[in-house]
Amino acid sequence: MASATTSTYHGNCHCGAFKYTLTLPAPITSAMHCACSICVRHGFVWTYLTDPAAAPLAVTKGSIEDTLACYAWGTKASKFHFCATCGSAVVATRGPIMALNIRTLQDLPIDSLELAYVDGASIGEPWKPYPAVATPEGWLQAGRPKTYTGSCHCGAVRIAAALGEIEGVEVRSCNCSLCNRRGELWVYPKSEDVVVREETEGALRSYRFGKGVGEHRFCGVCGVSVVNPVAVEGAPLPVNARCLEGVDVKALAERAVKVDGAKVEPLYVVPE
Repeated sequence: MASATTSTYHGNCHCGAFKYTLTLPAPITSAMHCACSICVRHGFVWTYLTDPAAAPLAVTKGSIEDTLACYAWGTKASKFHFCATCGSAVVATRGPIMALNIRTLQDLPIDSLELAYVDGASIGEPWKPYPAVATPEGWLQAGRPKTYTGSCHCGAVRIAAALGEIEGVEVRSCNCSLCNRRGELWVYPKSEDVVVREETEGALRSYRFGKGVGEHRFCGVCGVSVVNPVAVEGAPLPVNARCLEGVDVKALAERAVKVDGAKVEPLYVVPE
């Protein structure tokens, strides 16, 4: 806390390439979820900084223009900025208005906030899913469970996952330092029941931290997290259900099993 009349928070992308402080007139007690196609895939939790003259956000390392990648779609009026190294999405800008993804704040439990839901999916031109990824010959004839297809937001990475009916599939939400920043909702099909394809060469990027067991893979164009291959023989292949078409992401988030990954050693320390 900065003083009796202001509240100061510190935030960063996961790898520490971008850091900032946020000074507000009062503590954050509420925020917003949006149901548009990009916000759902990223799991954004927004607070709006509508008065740029007040300069509530001060960048202390890196810069929005040079350190963060930028993604825009549709009319390109809104721009989404994420770290190209770790995939952490930090801010969105639309003219003079800035929205901060408060998942990137340190020591702010999202579950403690009052969250409002906005039906952004009904605003403007509807986003259209990309054609389904091509599965190997015999995929659908191999007795697999029901297959869901999907993609990152820009379509550069596409996926198919044989899960069975999603209503009966366990979904997990992890509060580790990375998953919490990216809002991922994990489902766990067998690795042989997942197809991941790059439609744009080089789009899929990897990021490791801690013991390096998980290879968190995300789209380098739009920043959306897709899969998290684990370096354990016979392990399932975690898929971010936010990428899948035909699933109710809000319902999945509400019933997701909470995993306390924040306590797994080695504990996360913000990089210098």
